[in-house]
Amino acid sequence: MRKFDNYVSNLAVLEKAQNEDLNNEFIISGIIVKFAIQFELSWKVLKELMRYEGKNIANTGSPREILKAAISIYRRKGVSFHVEKQK
Repeated sequence: MRKFDNYVSNLAVLEKAQNEDLNNEFIISGIIVKFAIQFELSWKVLKELMRYEGKNIANTGSPREILKAAISIYRRKGVSFHVEKQK
């Protein structure tokens, strides 16, 4: 799935942000743009996954609806959703 490959690639770039100079406004603005792109890729990958699994919400869902549905569906399947704290 091309969207998933783009998601993984962009996430690898975004993960490097913690090593950048966070006092530099130019760096911060670039990180914000990368985050926005990552958000778009994430909900679109979830939408494609749900469409593949035959979930009707994937046909008409907005980003908010897709995220809510994905959390509900995959939590029932035992997938955990958590955010790791950075040191």
